[in-house]
Amino acid sequence: GVDAEITQRDLDTHLRKADLDFERATKVTPDYGEGWANRGVVHKELKQTAEALQDYDKALALNPDYAEACLGRAAIHFQRGAFAQARQDYDTVIRLQPRQPSAYLFRGYANFRLRDFDAALADFTELTRLQPKNPEPYRRIGTIHLGRRGH
Repeated sequence: GVDAEITQRDLDTHLRKADLDFERATKVTPDYGEGWANRGVVHKELKQTAEALQDYDKALALNPDYAEACLGRAAIHFQRGAFAQARQDYDTVIRLQPRQPSAYLFRGYANFRLRDFDAALADFTELTRLQPKNPEPYRRIGTIHLGRRGH
């Protein structure tokens, strides 16, 4: 109701203020990759995905091994249905942070959507090693096996 509207409006106000601060930081120091990545987070939260992608691209142009920026960009690609691009970014995150559970989870989802079921199975299996009490990878592994019955 009304409380939720006020809370969202307050959140948007704070996000817009944060965006202005990060914009100032990137103007003062254009090669400040973290500033660009933070702007990407803000734009993503404001549902301004085109701007967020540009911000993450700038951050990654400055530092190709910036895992957090790569993870943010991957999430936007995934949300937009660009699963091959998302998978590439998740590959990079996993190369940089091999114990990053969300990268395995969402790369698994991307692989599943790309119908690369063997790769999806490998990602979800690795996630069970990283997070043995997380039910989601087991559910996804079961879905893959169920889909393969009779093949």
